[in-house]
Amino acid sequence: MTQTTHLALPFIEAAQAQKHVTHNEALALIDALTQLSVSARDVTSPPATPAEGDRVLIGAGATGAFVGKSDQIATFLAGGWAFLAPQAGWRAYVEAESLLLLYNGAGWIDCGLSLRQLQNLVLLGIGATADGANPLLAKLNATLFTAKSVGEGGSGDLRFALNKESAAKTVSQLYQSNYSARAETGLTGDDNFHVKVSPDGAVWKESILVDGATGEVAFPSGGPTKIRVFTSSGSYTPTQGLRFAEVLLFGAGGGGGSGARTASGAAASGGGGGGGGGLARGRFSLAQIGASKAVAIGAPGAGGAAQTANSTSGNNGGAGGNTTFGTLLFAGGGGAGSGGGLAAGSGGGGGGGATVGFSASGATGGSGSFAQGNGGSAVAGVSSITVPGFGSGGGGSPATGMLGTAGGISGPEAGASGGGSGGGITAANAPSAGGAGGAFYLNGAAAAAAGGAAGVNGAAGTSYANGVGPIDTAGAGGGGGGSHATTPGAGGAGGLGGGGGGGGASQNGANSGAGGGGGAGYAVIFEFF
Repeated sequence: MTQTTHLALPFIEAAQAQKHVTHNEALALIDALTQLSVSARDVTSPPATPAEGDRVLIGAGATGAFVGKSDQIATFLAGGWAFLAPQAGWRAYVEAESLLLLYNGAGWIDCGLSLRQLQNLVLLGIGATADGANPLLAKLNATLFTAKSVGEGGSGDLRFALNKESAAKTVSQLYQSNYSARAETGLTGDDNFHVKVSPDGAVWKESILVDGATGEVAFPSGGPTKIRVFTSSGSYTPTQGLRFAEVLLFGAGGGGGSGARTASGAAASGGGGGGGGGLARGRFSLAQIGASKAVAIGAPGAGGAAQTANSTSGNNGGAGGNTTFGTLLFAGGGGAGSGGGLAAGSGGGGGGGATVGFSASGATGGSGSFAQGNGGSAVAGVSSITVPGFGSGGGGSPATGMLGTAGGISGPEAGASGGGSGGGITAANAPSAGGAGGAFYLNGAAAAAAGGAAGVNGAAGTSYANGVGPIDTAGAGGGGGGSHATTPGAGGAGGLGGGGGGGGASQNGANSGAGGGGGAGYAVIFEFF
């Protein structure tokens, strides 16, 4: 039994009343059209050696047997060409191009171009398989959304809208690294705009918050100003995006001298107070700072050790160190207070500032930077008041062994205050109280470390930057220790950059009071972006 070429349909045998001719011809045409496939399209001349059943799609401008048959299907049957005029909706596969065509009533078009709408899709995956958790999934390396231009009938604008059900819900964009979240932007849990970051996808830090009602911008994790604090020497590396930095440096305070040790019936003075460290402030661009800048924190001046030898003057304190920001900014340390003298006064250290404060020498107070913040001397008995940028001098004790004097006071925009001097012992063997540390005026009220009463240590100076006052404020000087025949008081330590208090005098057989150490230097860097 013979069969059709493409679908293998059986023919009616010739013995069946000659109906086979018409029926077989119909079967041949059905075979040509069913699962329609052509070897090529836009063919304009009949192939030279066609095989039975060959099919082609005739193109415009055809010649020979194909003349006037544009867009028709030509099939080679029984040694001749038969032509099939397409109807709207016919589809044909072009073998040479692996292309599916559709006849729309006017011509053949690519089926892919005929798709104009995709409605109510449940899943759509591009380069990957979508699922219930991700019904729209695209795996690709680049994507582009572009506005439809005015020339194309559009507006030229493009607005990408993301919508949520209510204010309490979230609409956001999540950025991941190896499928672990690292950043999120959007309306997360309210109608304010949030920018969040995470190092691990679990712990989140909010960087920017834009209030949806007022438009105000907040930086919950810090910024646009950042504060960097140095309490020890190190290297400062600007934070990325820095525009300029304001640098605040405090020099270290000088140490107070220890009291003298004297015989009964002989006058002796307490140790002089150390000078306060200076303050320096400057603003620098990123270009000036460069990749990094060394920050050297001034070391505190040591207090003079207690005198252990009979009938001997007290020991001098040590000068405070300078605090520097590379070569761009300098804050000088305070000078050292001298040790108490035998029937002689003691001088206070000079305040630091644009240069280091000079240390006292015997009864002569040390001078401060550019004559500011001079230390108290045995004659003057009082230390200088500071001006902006300079530390104040330490107090000095008189040769008579009377009451110690206070350190120089300080104030806003000034360096640290000086330490008070230690109390002396008079020729009548009367002990004296130590002088108060230099006062600092904050909000109209004076704050000062008290000097010790006879035989009592001087109080330590306050460090305002540690929470008591403004971060750009230096500390106060320590109070002087009170004298005593057998148990003299030591000088109080200086607060941030403050001078140490002087130690109290003693009589032979008992160690004198040690001088208080100065306060360490400090640096604060305010970064602006």
